Amino acid sequence: MGAPGTGPDRDTGAAGPARAAGAGADTGPAGGRGSGAGARWGRRAASCAAVAAACLFALAAAGAPSLDRGDGVHLVLATGLDLSAGRDAGVYLRLIEQWDFAHPRVTVDTVQLSGNTDHQRAQLVADAQSADMPFDIVNIDNQWTAEFAEQGWVREVDPAEVGADRFLEPAWEAVCYEDAHWAVPFISDVGLLFYRADLLEEGDEPPADWAEVFDLAALMVERSDEPVHGYAGQYADYEGLVVNALELVWGAGTQPIEGGGEDCATAERVGDLSTGLQPLVEAIRDGVVHPGVLTDAEDDTRARFRSGEVVMMRNWPQAVEGLSVEQGRENTGTLAFAGWHGGFGEDPEEIEEPSFGVTELPGAALGGQSLAVTTASEHPELAAGLVAHLTSERSQRQLRDAGYAPALSGLYFDETVAEPRDHIYLGSLRGAILAAEPRPRTPYYTAFSEELRDQLHDHLSPPGPVVPSTEQFDDELNEVLRGG
Repeated sequence: MGAPGTGPDRDTGAAGPARAAGAGADTGPAGGRGSGAGARWGRRAASCAAVAAACLFALAAAGAPSLDRGDGVHLVLATGLDLSAGRDAGVYLRLIEQWDFAHPRVTVDTVQLSGNTDHQRAQLVADAQSADMPFDIVNIDNQWTAEFAEQGWVREVDPAEVGADRFLEPAWEAVCYEDAHWAVPFISDVGLLFYRADLLEEGDEPPADWAEVFDLAALMVERSDEPVHGYAGQYADYEGLVVNALELVWGAGTQPIEGGGEDCATAERVGDLSTGLQPLVEAIRDGVVHPGVLTDAEDDTRARFRSGEVVMMRNWPQAVEGLSVEQGRENTGTLAFAGWHGGFGEDPEEIEEPSFGVTELPGAALGGQSLAVTTASEHPELAAGLVAHLTSERSQRQLRDAGYAPALSGLYFDETVAEPRDHIYLGSLRGAILAAEPRPRTPYYTAFSEELRDQLHDHLSPPGPVVPSTEQFDDELNEVLRGG
C-alpha cells in the first residue's frame, strides 16, 4: 500500500481518461491513483494539486523527435493520490510536466483513481477486463503485481533495460512473480512508529516489540498534561487493517504465511496468524489504544496524532512531511520533527515542544508503488520512456524531497542533503525498508486480504476484542491461497 494514505471511506471518485484537446494543449494532472466523473487539471492549476481529491485530470505532453509516433498519439497513465504537501505539493504533476515539455508531440492523459486503495484495484481490474483497456501505464500497489502478471495485463520488464541494480532490493523483488519482473519501482514504503519526542524521559529506549510499544505509550500518557490516549493505528475494515495485523505477527517473530518470501516464491499456506495479536487485544482492553481506531485509516491516525489525541501512531514515511504542514481543517497546530530516534538518549530539557520522532516499527511491512506498462498499450516504447523518466535519479530526488521514500538506493546517501538530522533519517529509513517484511506474493492477494480483514475486524469489534485462534483462520485462508 505504499503510502496508501487513504482509507475505507475516502473514495474520491474518478473515471476513465479525459482526453486533452490536442497535442500541446494547456492541461495537466495532479498526481494521484478509473470509472466516474472528475475534473480536468491544467498546468496553470498546479497550485491546486493539494486539493485535487475528487478529480479526473489530463496533461498534454508530447514526444521528442526521436520518439515521435506521429501527431495525435496519446498515453494514458492511471495512478492514485499524490499525498505530497506544502511547498512540494503536486510532485507527481511536476514530474509528468517535465516529460511533457520535452515531448511536444505526445499527449499524456493522467487519470486519478479512487482515494481508497481497495477501490483503486477494483477500478483497474474492471478496466483491464473490458474490451478496450484504456491505460498504457498503471501505478500499482506492489501486492497487486502477481495478479496483474498472472492475468496478462502488464508487460514483463527487462532488468537490464531499467537498470535493476539501481533500486532497493526489496522494492525490486516486490514486483517479481514466477521468476520475472512486471513493473518498475516508483516509490518505496515501510511502516514506521511515530511518537511524541517531548514526552520521553531519560532512560526511555526505542521499543523492541509490540508489548514495549504499548507499555511506552501508556507511560507517555501518564506524563502528558492533557487527557490523551496512547496509540492509534489503522484498524478500519480495509487493506490497512491487514497491514497492521501482519506487522503485529511479524513483530512477535512469527510468520503469518509460509512461502511468498525471498527468491520470488509464491505464498503457499497460512502460518501463525494469532500469536502476535495478543498485545494489541490487551492494549485495547486497557484503553491504551484509542477507541476510535476500528474506523481509522492513515489520515485519521495522522490527525489524531497531530491534534494530541494520541502520543504514538503507526504510519508511513510520507506522514513526516505532512505532520509539519498546515492542511486546512485538519490542522490544529504543527509539530517539530526531532528526527530518527529523536528524544531517545537526549536531555528532555533540550527537546522542542511539541515535537515528534520516528523509529523502527516491530515487524514493519514493506509498502510501495510501481509503474507497469500494460499489454493493451499501442505505444509500449513511449510508455516505457515515461516510466524511465519517472524512475530517473532526478525524478526520484524530487519525490524524496516531497517526503516520499524513493525507490533508488543511492538517494538515501546524498551529499545534496544538507542537514545532519536528515542524513541520519534517510540512512535509517533505508535500513528499515531493507528489513521490512513483504506481504504475501500471490495472484489471490485481494481475496486473501478481504477474508483476513473480515475475520480480524469481527474479533477486534465489540463484544471483543478477542484473539482468534489459528484454526479459525486456516480453512478459509488456505482455500483462498489455493485460488478457491
